[in-house]
Amino acid sequence: MDLTVKDISTLLLLPEKEIQSLMKKKEIPYQTINDKLLFNKQQIIEWALSRNIPLNISKHKKMSEYHVETLNTLLGQNSFFYDCLFSEQHYIEEMVNLL
Repeated sequence: MDLTVKDISTLLLLPEKEIQSLMKKKEIPYQTINDKLLFNKQQIIEWALSRNIPLNISKHKKMSEYHVETLNTLLGQNSFFYDCLFSEQHYIEEMVNLL
């Protein structure tokens, strides 16, 4: 519980007034602790993803565990499979078996 309204505004790329409006309507998860309005990081991420709301985690200090410095590990030589003859019904299963 370490994110503030300002943090959420930055994270969701929404004005603080819109965040406050969502809070009034109880449409966004938050808690009041010692008269402070705070948000749980994981709850907010799940909430945003379930609503297809983009997240701005690139330079958010409180989201450092989600930062990706380089895509080299994701885009390495063994990251792509070519000439795969998969059936539509079993595509995911067959891809997992390749990994």
